[in-house]
Amino acid sequence: MSKDFSSASFVAGLKQSLKMINSGKAKKVYLAADADFYISSKISDACIETGTDIEVSFSKAELGKFCRIDVDAAVVAVLK
Repeated sequence: MSKDFSSASFVAGLKQSLKMINSGKAKKVYLAADADFYISSKISDACIETGTDIEVSFSKAELGKFCRIDVDAAVVAVLK
């Protein structure tokens, strides 16, 4: 399965994703299966607290590729 975020509004990275999750602007969060524990726990806790849908799948490299950015992405938040 492939994903393409090019047509959706999204943010990538821990700080920006947390900001969108906590403000209620994130519709869904994609967390890389190989993300560091620190990132995984921060994002998971925020999604549980706010009721934001989270999907743990793909790798950091795949998420970066789907976002069409030149670096790996541990977390991507798709905006409402």
